[in-house]
Amino acid sequence: MFRFQSGSGNKTPISTIGDARGVLCLHGMTGTPFEVRAFPDLIAALVIIAAPLRMRRFQTRGVRALGRLPFDFRSYPFACIPKLKGSDISDAEMRAANPSLPAFPISAVTSLFDLMDEVRADIPSVRAPTLVIHGRQDHTVPMDDSLELTGSLGSDIIERLWLERSFHIVTLDVERSAVSTAITGFLSKHLASAGGAGSGEADKMRSP
Repeated sequence: MFRFQSGSGNKTPISTIGDARGVLCLHGMTGTPFEVRAFPDLIAALVIIAAPLRMRRFQTRGVRALGRLPFDFRSYPFACIPKLKGSDISDAEMRAANPSLPAFPISAVTSLFDLMDEVRADIPSVRAPTLVIHGRQDHTVPMDDSLELTGSLGSDIIERLWLERSFHIVTLDVERSAVSTAITGFLSKHLASAGGAGSGEADKMRSP
């Protein structure tokens, strides 16, 4: 059984009552670790929220130019790119309760762009039912990235939720209730349809 919870006072927004199945939570489009690639049959469904694939052209050129400089930015954690457009949450109460960093470390951004190159190549191999969510007012990740994602997935089942008023962090923003409802419904449906599928593989993974 799966439960999705949301709210400013809840510090553990995801909970599961599990059996052989489970819920894997990944942040920042990091959904391509070895375990996910090696055991695709264990993934019953995916929810992808405002995932960066290319970013805006001027951002790409700027970051790539920085990456060519003869510096290891990992040794300079204070070398950052300012967040010129401020918070990723439009809801004033949630924005106050969830302050964000004023800038992006350059080393983190260059690593993200390298990851995006790798992820784009893998997208057609994704076969699991997928729900893609994006806020139309997102000023961090362009809407075009989610449009490209839905056009490139290899899944036969792709659902979309475009939020008219939300910024980047849609799980905390003004339409968070719609996000919670959509995720709960989507995962409940597809986890139920998966039934015990994959339980044998899961047992093998747990065996010594």
